[in-house]
Amino acid sequence: MYRTVLALIPSAFALALPTPALANWETLVHVPQNTPDRCSSDQNSGVVLLKASENRPLRMAAGSKIMVEVFGHGIDLPRTFSMEGATVTWQGSTGGAENVTRRCGAIGSVKLFVSLPNPQAGTPLVGERATALVIGDVRIPVTVILPTSYDRFAWHRFSGRTDGAALSPRTTNTPSGTTTVSSSPSIAPPQITVQSGPTCQETQTCGGGGTTGFVVNGPRGSTGIAPRDDFKDRTLDLCIRGRGGDVRIAGTRLEIMLPDERGGDVRDCLTRPSFADADQRYVRADVVGVPLNTTEHIPQIRASASGGSEATASTLPEDNGTASIQFNRDFMRTMIGVRNFRLLATNFAGQTKALDVRVQSVVPFGVEDISTPTQLASTGGIRVPRIGGGGSASPAPAAPGALSFSLNLAPSDAASRPLVWQVLNPTGGTGGFAGLCFAQTEGTLAPAAGVDRVSVTLTRTANTACPGKTFVLVAAPNGRLDHQLYRKRLEFTLK
Repeated sequence: MYRTVLALIPSAFALALPTPALANWETLVHVPQNTPDRCSSDQNSGVVLLKASENRPLRMAAGSKIMVEVFGHGIDLPRTFSMEGATVTWQGSTGGAENVTRRCGAIGSVKLFVSLPNPQAGTPLVGERATALVIGDVRIPVTVILPTSYDRFAWHRFSGRTDGAALSPRTTNTPSGTTTVSSSPSIAPPQITVQSGPTCQETQTCGGGGTTGFVVNGPRGSTGIAPRDDFKDRTLDLCIRGRGGDVRIAGTRLEIMLPDERGGDVRDCLTRPSFADADQRYVRADVVGVPLNTTEHIPQIRASASGGSEATASTLPEDNGTASIQFNRDFMRTMIGVRNFRLLATNFAGQTKALDVRVQSVVPFGVEDISTPTQLASTGGIRVPRIGGGGSASPAPAAPGALSFSLNLAPSDAASRPLVWQVLNPTGGTGGFAGLCFAQTEGTLAPAAGVDRVSVTLTRTANTACPGKTFVLVAAPNGRLDHQLYRKRLEFTLK
């Protein structure tokens, strides 16, 4: 009998202990990284997300990566944890006695790291998925929420000035040299914004139901912090500001004025990118969840560029919520006139937003090239050597008394495009045979808006010393005839 009673004592004692099957939960808390390991009040070691008494699911944004602590009687005893479609990693359990010393109350708790994958391309734009956080036999209902709108796509503040001044060369000459024209600082956008409430800091979780939501925008980087100042050092704006160029943000358009002088250190940095931030809204989420040192949770955007092969777009490896556009070096070194491009960002659900980019030279027009002349009358002949890939090495079949040259104009939206041209001797200058062989050796042109080609007609004289002489036709915007960037030339020989 004595042995029987003793045998029953351990069994009775075991029945008195809470078991995983008898565990329950009361409070679920978000624990930001690097917070003190204690509670501000009972069952509040971070930010309270949900209480069991609310009788509703925890609403988590797709892509969330978050540390939580769940409080409940016996909740510290289970050792199995899961969530369908997510990864749950146990970070430690604490009994009620120890939690008293943490000021959390005489109740057990378990810390878990929950990682939800980002939505994949093609996922419906609006949708919710029901699942559950399973702790032993305890099931906490969870609703995974997809972003319900592609909220904003905007140029990053480091990509250009936003002081409202017109696009213009941004240097002034002083007796001591060139000084940079300063611009007003721009204001950094908030990082996480509640749709109906105050702005939250990066390390906070803003909760709420109904229409409350989160706008998450970059560049935040893999650490989830505010935009970093080192973006300044990587932008085209920093490269050309103060060196004759300018970059400004005008609404959804980035306006880039390339300097006239593009050699030296300017040449080496003209391919630097410009950045834009993509925001997506999570409506009705209790938590977005971006602990430090984890992969950025913004669903991946795909960046592309339109307007020509000179532009390429990408997203930052360290921040998939930030897109960039950059241009190849040859284009940036030689571009004159005006070219328009677009930076496109397509989100995981196939929704696309666009930002405009205008690239121009200081003089926003010019001549791209001069075509081989054509004959207008039959009194002589021409021979145009191949120079720089242009012209023809063969004589024309007949001899013109006048030569017509086509000037192919650079793309431009300028209302006025005054051009000048000259006929020079091969060694330069308008004297010598140039004045003897042509009725006119210089002139001006005023192409009408929308015209992409104009002609220069040279009338030959009857001077018998002219056949066999070589000349050069040059053309450029008025005031830039001596500037290598704008000056276009074609060498030809009379026959």
